[in-house]
Amino acid sequence: MSRARECEAKGDLAGAERIYRSVISAFPDFHPAWHSLGLLAHTAGKASLAVDLISHAVELNGRIALYYSNLCEILRRLHKLNKALGAGKRAVELAPENADCWYNLGLVYTARKNWRAAQRAYLKVLQLNPRHGMACNNLGAALEKAGDTDAALAAYQRAITINPKHAEAQNNAGAIYSERGDLEAAKKCFTAAIKARPDFIDPYYNLSTLKTYTPEDPQLLELERMRLILDQLPPASRIRDHF
Repeated sequence: MSRARECEAKGDLAGAERIYRSVISAFPDFHPAWHSLGLLAHTAGKASLAVDLISHAVELNGRIALYYSNLCEILRRLHKLNKALGAGKRAVELAPENADCWYNLGLVYTARKNWRAAQRAYLKVLQLNPRHGMACNNLGAALEKAGDTDAALAAYQRAITINPKHAEAQNNAGAIYSERGDLEAAKKCFTAAIKARPDFIDPYYNLSTLKTYTPEDPQLLELERMRLILDQLPPASRIRDHF
């Protein structure tokens, strides 16, 4: 198994797969190899195969939270939310003190638009790991969806305090400031988001509603670069690109 991981570290996925499969051939009930092979399939973009392989690892040993948590996340990405929810709940039952398990469960609740349950999951993450910036940002999003913009802004600000280069949190906080008419604070957040992630298009759009770009503005160069790769951007970004 260690040789397979060395192959993975070098980017030799085919070599790693050969080793995992040879282990399984010799020891068909060795569940760590099935799980590792599933993660390898996921890395290779074969999500459905990954689900099958990790599910088999779960069948061999249903007491390992990591297996359920990884299965939860892959199922979420496949939009199989009911199955993802079941796997996520089982993960936190087995490992109630594992912040990553709670975080993946929170992502499922977010995808299902169950904002209250998502809030509870992210709060649990932060109880276990107070410096989990992504949980802070996602908590803010869930609070905002539930209509509590004061608490949402506080969550975004907490994420920014943990990591000032958290582009999503900066952009989300800027949007709330903009809605409240605090335009200077909004500009500061959008500019910080752009500086942190120059390829993140949303803050450019949001900032464009607050300022007029001049021909000398360096941000226009980045906007032009993104225009050239427009068809590679996610649909939501493509919709917002023309501003």
